[in-house]
Amino acid sequence: VLMYKSALAINPDTSIHNNLGVAYYMSGKNDLAIEEYKKAIQLNPVHIDAHNNLGIAYESIGKKDEALSEYKKACDLGYKDACR
Repeated sequence: VLMYKSALAINPDTSIHNNLGVAYYMSGKNDLAIEEYKKAIQLNPVHIDAHNNLGIAYESIGKKDEALSEYKKACDLGYKDACR
């Protein structure tokens, strides 16, 4: 987490926000993960992994409608696993 935060201070990159979101998610910090995925999507609305990861995070906290919306976006962008 600290490494990603340091990297973001130098370069606010979409992939870094997404990776920080993954680190938060793996640590059980779903709210922080969701914030980072949203930041990644703000910087790059077609970031497939961020949409899919946001869907996973939403699903893990019981927000099924939001999860389905993000999975659909990931699917529409070409991520076939999100289409199931």
